[in-house]
Amino acid sequence: MSQTDNLIFNELAAKRDVCLPNVGSLIVRCTGAKRLSARRLLPPHTDILFSKESRGTPLVDTIATVAGVSQERAAAIYGQWLQNNLREGVLTIEGVGVIRENEFAADRQFDNLINPMGNKEIRIQPLTNWLVISFAVLCLLFAIGVAGYIIYSEHIFADKMEKSSVGKIAAAPTVAEPVVAEQPTAEPAETTQTKAPVQNAAEQTTANEEQQTDILPMSVGNSYAVWGVYAELANAEEWQSRVNRRFTDLDARIYRYGERYMVALFECNTRSECVRKAESLKERSHTFDEVWVYTKQ
Repeated sequence: MSQTDNLIFNELAAKRDVCLPNVGSLIVRCTGAKRLSARRLLPPHTDILFSKESRGTPLVDTIATVAGVSQERAAAIYGQWLQNNLREGVLTIEGVGVIRENEFAADRQFDNLINPMGNKEIRIQPLTNWLVISFAVLCLLFAIGVAGYIIYSEHIFADKMEKSSVGKIAAAPTVAEPVVAEQPTAEPAETTQTKAPVQNAAEQTTANEEQQTDILPMSVGNSYAVWGVYAELANAEEWQSRVNRRFTDLDARIYRYGERYMVALFECNTRSECVRKAESLKERSHTFDEVWVYTKQ
């Protein structure tokens, strides 16, 4: 391989276009890898095209720069090289390829150099995205955990409601039922007329008691720190009074809970805030160990 052939080899291998005066230009075109399917990949490829246009650095300039000679001397070197390598319209560039009928055909070894991965498609093994799979599994486990916690909380809620209703009602002082004076014996018609006013009086007494007590409705979405749930209003009032007397920083209130009465230590807009405050009370005193959180749905 002559020095001129070697210069052309180096320029093209470096992906630089080469202009051959009075002949044309060798243009380097690089194509990136292309995915044909999930398992088929076309590797990156470099092609060298011939054009009659003047493109790239003239070879005479490259010879002058590399050899450190004048333009006239470089032109003479190029002219001699062209005369020796051009035969019957075919220009042979040793170690690079040939130019025939305005087309360039690369030498096999040179083509292997500029295309080390070849020209054939490659079969690939799809990569499993373990990060996405791991994240999906964690999300699934989290969802299962949340569902289990909700179910568990509902069971705890039901158990504590029954325990609170039975245990704390039993501990509360007994409230005497209204005593109705015994009526003298009379005819059946008179007895019937006497019982009706007594029943109405009892119902009126219950209504008056609820009006005197500030029974609040629960708001949907809010959470409550529950001290206990009671079947009788008198028991709820008694425990409300006890809690507020002993813990002056609390403001226990009575809420309507279906047909029962719920004593709550405080009300929060979010369940997380309510749980946090309830845990703080439990750390403060064992008196609050049975306090639980209820969220109005």
